[in-house]
Amino acid sequence: MESQRLIKMLNQISTNLSPHRSDEDAAELVKTHITKFWSKTMRDQILSVPSDTPDLSNISKIAIKNLKELNIHSAIELFHKKVLELLIHYWLLIFQ
Repeated sequence: MESQRLIKMLNQISTNLSPHRSDEDAAELVKTHITKFWSKTMRDQILSVPSDTPDLSNISKIAIKNLKELNIHSAIELFHKKVLELLIHYWLLIFQ
């Protein structure tokens, strides 16, 4: 999907979720919406959009930053899980 179209969609979601909320709270809702309802391809495409893109609303910029942080934390958690699995596997091999 074209990035301009995704930016437009993201800004619309940001606008719809922003009434009576701080930018940070609205951005967190936008992040949750994107995580739940956008395909991985769409998420990857919107994450590749530079954060200084002038077409992005402030809430959209914060949501993208939060998504990037979520991706980093998810990758770290997955890494820790895999390391733990390997340690348990090797421990069982050694002490059987």
